[in-house]
Amino acid sequence: MNLCQFVKYASPIILIQITFLLSYAKNIEARSIKEFDSGNYEARWFYQGKIPDDVSEWFNEDPKLGKNMKQEKRSDVYLVAQQAKFLSPKIREGELEIKYSSSELDFATCNGKISGLAENWSKEKWELSEYLEGDVRAAFLVTNLKGHRAEVFKKRSQRIFKILSNGTLKPSEFVRLNQAVLVELTQLKVNGKHWWTMVFEIRSDSQIPLAQSNNMMCQIFQKYPGPEMIMNNSYAYSKWLSIIFDSGEVP
Repeated sequence: MNLCQFVKYASPIILIQITFLLSYAKNIEARSIKEFDSGNYEARWFYQGKIPDDVSEWFNEDPKLGKNMKQEKRSDVYLVAQQAKFLSPKIREGELEIKYSSSELDFATCNGKISGLAENWSKEKWELSEYLEGDVRAAFLVTNLKGHRAEVFKKRSQRIFKILSNGTLKPSEFVRLNQAVLVELTQLKVNGKHWWTMVFEIRSDSQIPLAQSNNMMCQIFQKYPGPEMIMNNSYAYSKWLSIIFDSGEVP
């Protein structure tokens, strides 16, 4: 199947799915905050420039963060939905992936030192044929096409922690856990400009009291030496890309 055939047969299916997700996301975006899933959420902060040396040193060497760290490099092509920042479509490693935010919650913790936006995200994936992956990716990156898209280069480091019964965290190997906290530090590059992002994520099969979530965040960032983690720079990739497009940093 060539690229034209892929567009002919796959696009209607994908468009129907995207339409469904848009409709679904619009409905759940207005839900009461009581619907927020405190067992599965992420809070993310963005900063311009390269990762400061003291932040890298802390993330790589603080003994409280443990010895196990997973690192990877990749590039993702984002399709920027500027009017729907709760939607984040991208092409990643041979798949079309669409993430959508179902609910969100403002928070402040650690005696007001950390604040931000916690968001519940879900995703749908479509695998691309290995014969078409390069063509589809290249087609989205052609210049002067309608709509914004951005190729984001990432160098990501992650740490994972097991949540113990008393609410404390224990550094873990990267295995399937019923309750876990992930912390991510990623260097980003888009259109030749450097950014970086810090992420705190909870994954749990059950709800976790928000007070406990806040306490775990304070445990992780107790010795964090970097710039402020505050509401003004706390948002998801979709909003971040909209911001840099609006600023003219990405053509």
